[in-house]
Formats: sequence, structure tokens, C-alpha cells
Amino acid sequence: MSYPNEQLIPKSMRLATAFVTLVFASCGFAASLENLRFENFAGSEDLPSLWARSVFQDEKGYVWIPTNNNLVRYDSQRFRTFIPNPDVKGAISTNKPVKVTSDSEGNLWIASPQGLDRFDYDTEQFENFPLLDPMGQSLSRSPNLFELMHDGLFCSEL
Repeated sequence: MSYPNEQLIPKSMRLATAFVTLVFASCGFAASLENLRFENFAGSEDLPSLWARSVFQDEKGYVWIPTNNNLVRYDSQRFRTFIPNPDVKGAISTNKPVKVTSDSEGNLWIASPQGLDRFDYDTEQFENFPLLDPMGQSLSRSPNLFELMHDGLFCSEL
């Protein structure tokens, strides 16, 4: 069977499409595709920014979105924005998070140019690990930071 616009689609693209379709069908994904639901949150007043630096889903199912204007957590129902406040113990230390990841013990880590924050799920608070001490000296030789770098969690591309 020939289609009117068939010559406009390269043969390699048609083959790739056929292959992907075959893979999805053979794996049983075709039946479950009708259950997929996509939502567009562009323009949502719950998001502090439409620009996400990355996206991370933790083992509890939360989706963490470091934006260029604070850290956001999505729990499939609502967004929660974590805002830094130096006067509040347990607040996140930065409004410019770069990356979110977890370690082998399930701890959630947020990296930023200012340092690292570890999130405590029980208290919903952060423990801050700044890259510089109050005197401006680097803390990169501290045992906590060394362990993080050894585990590959420290992102030097901040």
C-alpha cells in the first residue's frame, strides 16, 4: 500500500518507526499505553519557574524539580516550593538548586553553587553543607563532602 506523502518521509525514519512500534507491541506496552496520562504544567502558578535544571524522582515517588527560582517537589497532586530563609532552621540554603539525587542510604541531596543540602523526610527540613565556611575557606576537605564526592554525588559542574 502506498501513501500520498510516503516519499516525504525518509525510508530510515519509516523503518525506525516500524521497529519502535514492534518493540512496544511485543513487550505488552501497547495495551498499557491507553492508561498513560500526561499533564502540561506550563503556566501553572504553582511552579516558580518554567525553566527546570533537571528532574529527579526519588524512591518515595516524589518528583523534585530544581528550577532557576527555588526547589519544587511534586507529589502527583500538588507542588510544594522550598524557599531559602537564613532565619529559619532547617530551610533550604539556596534558591538556585542545580541537581537533586539520592545516595545508597536513601538520603536526598540537593547541589547548588553554594554547597549541598540533605533533605530529612521525617521533619521536612534540610541540613546545609556549605562549600565555604564563614571565613570564606573551602570546606571541600570535610569528611562529609569527601564521602559525597567519593559516592559520585558531588557535581563539580555547578
